[in-house]
Amino acid sequence: MIPKVERTLDLTQPLFHGCPGWPTHDYTNIGFAMRHATHGCIEEWISVNAHTATHIDAPYHFLVDGGKVDEIDMARFTGRAAIFDLRKTKDWLGIDPLDRAITAADLESCGVDLKDGDVVLLNTGWGETRNDPSIYVYDWPYVSEDAAQWLVDRNVKAVLTDGISVGGWPEGTGAPPHRVLLGANVLVVEEVFMDPALYEEEEWFIVVAPLLLKGAGGAPTRVMALKLA
Repeated sequence: MIPKVERTLDLTQPLFHGCPGWPTHDYTNIGFAMRHATHGCIEEWISVNAHTATHIDAPYHFLVDGGKVDEIDMARFTGRAAIFDLRKTKDWLGIDPLDRAITAADLESCGVDLKDGDVVLLNTGWGETRNDPSIYVYDWPYVSEDAAQWLVDRNVKAVLTDGISVGGWPEGTGAPPHRVLLGANVLVVEEVFMDPALYEEEEWFIVVAPLLLKGAGGAPTRVMALKLA
């Protein structure tokens, strides 16, 4: 029997001309190939790094022999949401940028009842700064290596974060959590919008829908939370 969808939330940060992205990447550029006034229809073209706005990291992103976006088992794109409200653990914007690592102790303190195959959502509140790129694209809260291993040990299916990356901006903090998670075939989805309405229901079913970008280590992605009857 197909379950009824009672409510849907869009957890996707929008992609738009000049939108925030990794500090060393070129800006997202969106223009028009056709316009209503001259062609009778509208068509856009896009020049964008695949790891911009809400996007997935496939294992190939950091592992030369890892699976690419088009090779991932689609069963890994869905699962029960396990929401870690890390806003309660630290004032992530107020503390020193060098102290913005999400640790295993931080995850433990959230008291989330994790189950095998859960899709983990890490809500630090960082997504709320996206309208100010001078804050958003530098020194976001990131997953420490020990926190990444803590998640792997609990057999989660995917980790979704509201920061620009699951790894950090400070030197030496970017690769370790990626390698731990992706090396265990735990998918990573970055720049996810943590809708406040997530806390209005007891349980959500997450759907991650990446663009089928053949041979790639990442792709723009739509993320939805469904309340099922």
